[in-house]
Amino acid sequence: MRSSFRPSLFALSLFVSLSAFACGGSDAGSGSTSSSGASSSSGGGSSSGASSSSSSGGSSGAAAALPDPCTLISAAEIESLLGAPIVGEPLSASTPGGDVRRCTWKRKYSPELRTDEIALSVAQASAYASTGPSALVGASPYAIGDEGQLLDQSRGVQIAWKKGPVSASFRYSLIGGFTGDFEALRTRAKELAGAANGRL
Repeated sequence: MRSSFRPSLFALSLFVSLSAFACGGSDAGSGSTSSSGASSSSGGGSSSGASSSSSSGGSSGAAAALPDPCTLISAAEIESLLGAPIVGEPLSASTPGGDVRRCTWKRKYSPELRTDEIALSVAQASAYASTGPSALVGASPYAIGDEGQLLDQSRGVQIAWKKGPVSASFRYSLIGGFTGDFEALRTRAKELAGAANGRL
C-alpha cells in the first residue's frame, strides 16, 4: 500500500526522532561534492530528553555496542542510488526508549532543487515495537530479518525490521524536481536495505 510522502508519519518512530537531536541544527561540513556539483549535507533540529554525539564512535554504554550504521551500506551501494559518492553523517543518542545510532546520506541536486536522502538507524531489538507496525501506519509485512514492515510512498520507501538483538530502520526519500520513473529508485532502495540487513 502506498501513501503520499509524509515526514510526520515517520517522525512517530523512535529512529526518526534522531533527526532532531542535534541542538540548534547543523549542516554536515564533511559532506562530499560530486563532479556534477552535487553535495551532501545533514541537518538536525532539537530534541528534549535525549543526549547525542556526532562522532562515529557513538555514545557510551549500549549505543557503543550497536553496529555502526555507516558501515552497513557500502560507498558503492550509496552511489548506485544517489548517483554520487556521498559521505555518511553519523549520529548517536541515548533516548528514553534506548540508545540509537543513525547514519544519513544526503544529496542536493542543483539546479533541479531536488534532495535525495537515505537514513539508516539501529537500536536494540526491543525498540522494534515502537518503530515497526505501530509507527508505519499503512505498512505491510516485509520479508527482511526476523520480522519486517514496509511502507511504500509516492516518492519514498520506509522499512523497519528486527534481526537477533538489533532493530533497524531504513528510509529513502526524494523531495523536489523529478520527472523520471521512481520505481527503479524504489527497487534499488530496497536492495540497499537488504544489504544492510545482511551485514547485521
